[in-house]
Amino acid sequence: MMRKLLVALAFAVLAVVAVLGWMRPREAVSPAPPTATPTPAPTATLSGKDRLAAAVAVAFKDGRARTDEGGQRYTFDDDKLVDTPFGPVLISEGSVVDPGHASAGRIDIAYLRPEGNGFTLVRNYPAAAIAGSFGRLSGWQVDDRFADMPTLRTEGGFTGQGITCSAVVLTELRPTGPVEMAQVPIGVDNTGSALPGADDSVEGSFTDIRRNQGFAVRYSGSKAFTDRWERKGDRYVPIGPSQVPEC
Repeated sequence: MMRKLLVALAFAVLAVVAVLGWMRPREAVSPAPPTATPTPAPTATLSGKDRLAAAVAVAFKDGRARTDEGGQRYTFDDDKLVDTPFGPVLISEGSVVDPGHASAGRIDIAYLRPEGNGFTLVRNYPAAAIAGSFGRLSGWQVDDRFADMPTLRTEGGFTGQGITCSAVVLTELRPTGPVEMAQVPIGVDNTGSALPGADDSVEGSFTDIRRNQGFAVRYSGSKAFTDRWERKGDRYVPIGPSQVPEC
């Protein structure tokens, strides 16, 4: 009888211990910290309008106007950033403030070097190309067909005593600086002149361009003909006499 009582008591004690263990508060488990999203590193490369604006700010740190040695004041409002094998080059068109008839437009060129999030100025080349009248150019563009380095084509015209003449200036952007390669007559119209026999009106266009070798200019209008140019040293020169009427 005593044994049965002891066994029953033992089972009762085990039951109480199990109940107390179940009722003991459980330790809180901290959730794992969230995985951090990596922040992309800032890039030092600008693009588009921001890149052009950074180049202009460096090349024109004193403002968008310049005065030449003759006192003519130019404002610059048309820019293009060109990537060359030796670095970025900024090309900017300048127009004369209060121009006269004989005032030409001009191109200023700045050689730059990438630095940090922008550029640093290597060297400015004011009036690297000059053309036109009434303070403006007729137009300009960059062409890679004439030379190993990009070539600037600057066009301008002038009218005097009833004769209108226009020409294209070719300027190669070399690592050592811009170099003029040729001044090519592109159009003549003397029909407004009072000179006897003045009835010529011709306009030319570039054709057969062979890099570093030569090109042709095909003229049409009152007469049709083709002038050819070849490279000699640092310049392009015409082959033989030209049929373009004198200006």
